[in-house]
Order: sequence, then C-alpha cells, then structure tokens
Amino acid sequence: MHSHARKLLRHIVSASAVTMLWNFVSCALAQNPYAVELVAQNAAYGNQPLYNDPSAVLGEPTRIGNNNDPLIGTSPFHVNIVQSAYNVDLAGNKILTTLSRKSDGAGGFIYGSITVRFDHPIVDDPVNPYGIDFNVFGNAYYSGAGFVNDHTDMRAYTLTGGYFAEPVVVSVSPDNSNWYTYTSGPYGDTPFPTQGHAWSGEQHDLSGNGWTDQTTDFTKPVNPTLGPILTGASRPAVEAMDMYVGSGGGTGFDLAPSGFGSIQYIRVESTAQFRDGEIDGFADVRPMIVGDALSITPVNVTTGTVLHFQNAIDATHTAIRARFSSVSDLAKLATDTVTDVAALAALSDWQLLASYQLTVSALVGPGPIDFSVDYELSPGPSYQGLGAGFEVLSWNGSIWESLPFDFDLVHGRIAITDWTAPSATLAIVGLPGDFNRDGTVDAGDYVRWRNALNTSYQLSDYELWRDNYGRQMSTGTNNVNSATAPEPNLLALLLGTGILSLGSRRK
Repeated sequence: MHSHARKLLRHIVSASAVTMLWNFVSCALAQNPYAVELVAQNAAYGNQPLYNDPSAVLGEPTRIGNNNDPLIGTSPFHVNIVQSAYNVDLAGNKILTTLSRKSDGAGGFIYGSITVRFDHPIVDDPVNPYGIDFNVFGNAYYSGAGFVNDHTDMRAYTLTGGYFAEPVVVSVSPDNSNWYTYTSGPYGDTPFPTQGHAWSGEQHDLSGNGWTDQTTDFTKPVNPTLGPILTGASRPAVEAMDMYVGSGGGTGFDLAPSGFGSIQYIRVESTAQFRDGEIDGFADVRPMIVGDALSITPVNVTTGTVLHFQNAIDATHTAIRARFSSVSDLAKLATDTVTDVAALAALSDWQLLASYQLTVSALVGPGPIDFSVDYELSPGPSYQGLGAGFEVLSWNGSIWESLPFDFDLVHGRIAITDWTAPSATLAIVGLPGDFNRDGTVDAGDYVRWRNALNTSYQLSDYELWRDNYGRQMSTGTNNVNSATAPEPNLLALLLGTGILSLGSRRK
C-alpha cells in the first residue's frame, strides 16, 4: 500500500476510536482522578452508623447503591439526579460520610472535618470546561413528582423545580499548610446531583428499565450556568439528564479565586451555619478532547465562555477553540474528527494534517438553534509554520471546497469567524512531501526528511517527496500544480553534493 494511503487509513481508524484510545491511555498512565488518602478527620459525624466512616469519601463516587427500605426491599438502584446515593454499595461498603458536630465538653461544639489528598496536583487549568478544576460529590437530588425507582420512566417523571441539599464548606491547599476557603460558596453536597449512568427511553420501552451500562464521566463538570435552569421550572427528568451531556454531576470548583496554581489537598467541614451534609467523593476535572461535547447557553455568551478541546493524543495541545458571539437557546457543541468515508477518500491527493467535524444542535428538544461562533483550529501538534503550506477545505456533501481563513501566529491556529451552519466538516491539508510546510515540494523538504530520518520520518516518506516533487500550493484554492519528478540535472546535483546519498539505507 502506498505510504500516503497508509497514513489516510490510519487517520480513518483513529477517528472512530479516538475516545476509546484516550480512555485506555488515561487509565494506563494517568494519575488517579479521585482522592486517594484520608489525611485528617475529627470524628464529628452524624448519628447514623452507616454514615460515620470517613474513608467512604475516597475513590470513585457511587454509581449503584443497594436499597434498604421496608417497602422497596434490598434491590440495587442506579444513583441519579432524582435518586441520590444512600445506604451501602453492592459489596456492602459504606458510601457516604455525614459531617455534623460533637460536644467539645465545655458547652460548645466541634464541627465535622475531613481532609483528603490526591496522588497528583490538581492544576488551575484555563482549558478545563467552564474554568472548573475539581468536582465535589454529595447526595443532593432534584425534587420530583412522586416516588422513583429503577423502573421509572424518566420521560414521564417530572422535576418540580426544587432540590434537596445540605451544604458544607470546602477549602483547598497545595501543601496541607496554606489554605483557601470558599467562604461564599460553592459548597459541597449541593447541585449538580450525581448521575452515574446514562438512561435510554428505547431501552425502557423494551425492558421496563432504562438504565444502560454506559457510565458517565465524573471528571467532566456540568455547565454551571444550567443551575438556575434545572431548578427554575418543571421538566421531564430525562431532559435534565440530557443537559449533563455525559457528565456525572458534582459541584464544580474553580481554583482561580484561591490564587493557587495547583492544589493537592481538599478539606470539607461543617459549621454552625452549614452542617449535616454528606460527602461521597471528589474528582479532578480533565480537559475535553476532540470527540467530546459541551453545552453552551446565552449566559455563557454574555460571560465570554470559551470552549476548548485538546488533541486526543497530545492533551497539552489545544485542537479546537470555540467562542460563541450569539446563541438563541440552550445548545450543544459536539466535536469529532471526520469519519465520512467518501469525504476522506476525496482527499487522496492531499496529505491530511487534521480534520474536524463540528456540530451545533439544541441541548434538549428538536431546535432549531440560531448562533454565530468563531472557531480556532489547529493544523496539528507538530505544525510549526507561519500559516503557509496548507489549505482549509469544507465538505459540502459531494466535493471539498476551499475555505477562506485567517491564521493566528501567536497560537498557531486557523481562525474561521462568524460560522452559522449547524454542521462543519473541515479538513486541513498540505502537499504530500512538503515536510517543511512552505507550500512547495522541493530540495528543502528532502533535507528535512534526511535530517529527521528514523525519528520524524521513515524511508517510505521519501516516496511522498519523490512522487510529488515540484508541486506547489495555490493559497486560497484547492487546486495545485501538477506533480512532476525531479529533473535529472537536480538529481545529479543532489547526488554530487551528498544530499541524496543514503549509504547502506539507500532504496
């Protein structure tokens, strides 16, 4: 198979499996996203023995609990926004800790306090969704009309606009010595309630139980501007679940007010004003990657929220940056690489540097959504050029069309402004063999290939250079000059100067 075709095939495969690959790499290499050690506690807990084990706050928040009810019995239940965690998990382990108070022996009280440590620093990261850096999970829940269990049809079950919460105070520290306290909130054990699994109406119609095996993401926060919307009006429970966009819930905290660049310790405590709240766990928030989706609201537009999506292989590299200048209602931006086989096949004469499938849709209901957004797109983590040597193409369903763009030299991203179409299928392409990305396949590309042979490039990449020698990029269009082989005189010159000599590795 031609080396260019092999690269295109690899792109097609990675596009469909990128999220699975990222999750696998994260599990294998990354730090634990949950608290790993109980550093301090003062045993000021509630009266129920079920909720007095401080180690219950370590590890992943609860996804499935076990009922202990005289009417319901001891059947398992899925923790969700209208049925919060309580009792024990399926293995009989305690899952919550109540922060209360105890007598100090002198007529006063000692208020409950727990301090936990992560095995890595939680960073104040500006590319985290909505600026949130960690989540705290309790057992808050949204109020609903009537009883609920695992067989409830969440399309018919109605939220009544209120919620139950028992706030506790949260503090953070980088070293367990210097502390910052969120004295004015947010607080632990408040919305957004935990949602452990996805719910499917189709599955409910088939089996009478709509809970799926698809777990939610505790390291992904809920858009904080949705708080008043979720508690402000009656709506079907499934709509509220959809607003989470795959998040597992939790109250989100931004480290920026603390002034700390990173923290490794979190403390939760009750006070005379806030006590008897429950804590289930903590999670470090991760940056979103291409393949994820996020919600966007009119309030986000007003506050200047920017949505970031990182490269799926190199999470330190921002691949997509989206700033909405207007949105008519609650919306969702879904991202992916291009997977349309016909569209990718039509790029066979190009080297595909990056591709993006961007879709804006209604967050709940059928829409439509009116919006305007500015996209900034990366040509890839390895691109170090000045905006030359590539083109941006837009797929119209049958052919690729050249798309005008600006280039941000500071961040190395392509800027496409005032985009209003619900779907954008975009490809950033360069000339095969144009290794230095100057828009021409020439001797300079051969030098770069030779110098980086067996590191950035392989022997097979020489074929790209040879087969495309002489091609030039016509900026602003998707046309290029015809490919020509190197002239014999140039080949002789290169051989004579030693540039083209491969020694024992010569093909």
